[in-house]
Amino acid sequence: MALYSTATGEGPAVVLVHGWGLSSAVWAGFAGALARRHRVIAVDLPGHGRSPGSRFELDEAADEVLELAPAGAHWIGWSLGGLVALKAAARAPGRLGGAMLLASTPRFVRGAGWPGLEPGVLVQFAADLSQDYQRTIGRFLFLVSRGAPAQSEALRALRRQLGSAPAPDRAALADGLKVLRDTDLRDRLEGLAVPLSLVLGARDMLVPVAMAEVLHRRMAHLPVTVIDAAGHAPFLSHPDPCLKAVEQFVT
Repeated sequence: MALYSTATGEGPAVVLVHGWGLSSAVWAGFAGALARRHRVIAVDLPGHGRSPGSRFELDEAADEVLELAPAGAHWIGWSLGGLVALKAAARAPGRLGGAMLLASTPRFVRGAGWPGLEPGVLVQFAADLSQDYQRTIGRFLFLVSRGAPAQSEALRALRRQLGSAPAPDRAALADGLKVLRDTDLRDRLEGLAVPLSLVLGARDMLVPVAMAEVLHRRMAHLPVTVIDAAGHAPFLSHPDPCLKAVEQFVT
């Protein structure tokens, strides 16, 4: 199954992997800025945007993005996309030049000594999704935009980008919530043969910035950028510092 993707620009390759419920359209402005110096490939994950599929499984998603990604490309994974990038780095380290977790984490739910979401949040999302798709997506976009200095503007931008692509498959959305709830890739970090970088928003309501300190204890040399006043979508609310972090990582 071939995933939908767009490519623009020339230079070192960068692969952009979006988060849950959205599509490559969310990268539009950021991808354009990045394409001034890079070949930018933005992909729709299975069951999202214009990519086919009625299911979402992490291993398969990583393999399908690997099929279209240029060898040696740096992957930028936002939110759920960060898990896809990490999984690809673990499965095929020779194919990636690096992996950036952008407002993402190897484990989204809270655990002993690990900051994150309460598991019940994702369980409730899954229950709500089966009852009211539109309301659940709207609630998610609200959480993504929370913490941004111009929250209303960020929320409007997310809604526009959601509406610019076909609606995601509901079964794929339910699968994605299970991936967010159940996946724990922390053990893949140690010994990872791919350069890794972390970019977080200081006001992120979904990926707590406290995670950076916990991860740093495991990986003392992990490059971490915290963007002040940013929420869960720093590439939308604070594109310039986010672009700078990507440029530094890629070069």
